[in-house]
Amino acid sequence: MKNLRLCDMKPNDKAVIKAVESDSPAIKRMKDMGIESGEEIICLFKSPFADPTAYRVNDVTIALRKNDCADVIVSLCEKNGGTDEGV
Repeated sequence: MKNLRLCDMKPNDKAVIKAVESDSPAIKRMKDMGIESGEEIICLFKSPFADPTAYRVNDVTIALRKNDCADVIVSLCEKNGGTDEGV
């Protein structure tokens, strides 16, 4: 499996959230929006300067700033270079 930070995903990458490594207020708000371990997340697109980036999780589209999602670890699905074929 290829693990990386959520903010390092590229548009159209699909991944599974593996860990959320912070208790900051921003992370708590992200958890309220569905950013939790085990959830599938897709990077939809990045703004012209790559901040913020749009993601889809639990059929909801959210825009997150790079510094807010740097502590979220994801594992890319196989078609994106990872090894989880059925995710």
